[in-house]
Amino acid sequence: MTWAMFAINAADLSPAGCASYTYLLYASQPYLREPYYQFSEQINDNIYENGNTNPAFTFLTGHGGFLQVPTHGFTGYRPRLDAFYLDPSLPPQLEGIEVKGMKHQGSVFNVLVNSTNTTITRLHPKAHGRSNDSPGPVTIRVGSRNKMAGDWKLSVGQSLVIPTRRPDLNGTDLPGNKAQCKRAEADTPWHPGQFPLAAVDGSNHTVWQSATSGPSALTVDLETPTVINGVSFNWASQPPESWTLLVGGNGTAPATWRRVYHSDEVEITDPWIEDDALIVRMRTGNTTTQMFDQNTSAVSRWVRLVVEGNKSHNKERGPTVAQFGIL
Repeated sequence: MTWAMFAINAADLSPAGCASYTYLLYASQPYLREPYYQFSEQINDNIYENGNTNPAFTFLTGHGGFLQVPTHGFTGYRPRLDAFYLDPSLPPQLEGIEVKGMKHQGSVFNVLVNSTNTTITRLHPKAHGRSNDSPGPVTIRVGSRNKMAGDWKLSVGQSLVIPTRRPDLNGTDLPGNKAQCKRAEADTPWHPGQFPLAAVDGSNHTVWQSATSGPSALTVDLETPTVINGVSFNWASQPPESWTLLVGGNGTAPATWRRVYHSDEVEITDPWIEDDALIVRMRTGNTTTQMFDQNTSAVSRWVRLVVEGNKSHNKERGPTVAQFGIL
């Protein structure tokens, strides 16, 4: 439920990246239970391990939160008395979503959001057994960030096609964003909800965290041969003891890996200070930037980050990686 609201907020507020999809995963995957994939209230249902909490099951509030991500997150719907308001966006991991039968002041709409355009179709009221739909045009209001922002009139049977906002395409030409929203996979299990995608989704508030403090590899497909002049990391609150960067060629899958850089020294740039802990402010997290010389820089489609150890008090889990940037 909570992470679903984060997904809706990220779809609306994130200027770049694809954290909305990370939160969508977090709102669903750790809570699903077989055989019917119903939601539990807790990630861990064992009362002897979760603080003696008997989780609600089936957790209908969790279902409801998850289902609001398409309706209020990706369509950008917000209730307005005088208009049917939409501000559609979509992360690159989804090809499209369709929400059928959305209602506004007696009118009924289907909204199809894909990676390029969003189609808003006003249905005939008889198709939904409704008799109170005014036959006159209804105002469709498109959010101010859209290239077709403003008010549009839509009659029964008509469709309006507008661009779909794509935050993941914002800032990809800036330093540190060459890996943004690319496909990322880990070779070890991760702590529930701490998905590999979180390391490249453009947000410092989501993290990838391996379930083990032993060597753990995050592999990113940059899709095309990419010049790698350096790397940047936001380790959040739990930096690793060491990290290694490898590259793996330009084919569909790397046959071999070449080590580009290794470091056994990770600086604590954002230390925990007791007197500062309760102050409400934006916290950057621990960061590392490493530029490469001409002999070290590379051109590659595949990059692999290997982290080991955890400098925090939690020595059993792996370190946190909030952002992994290719410079």
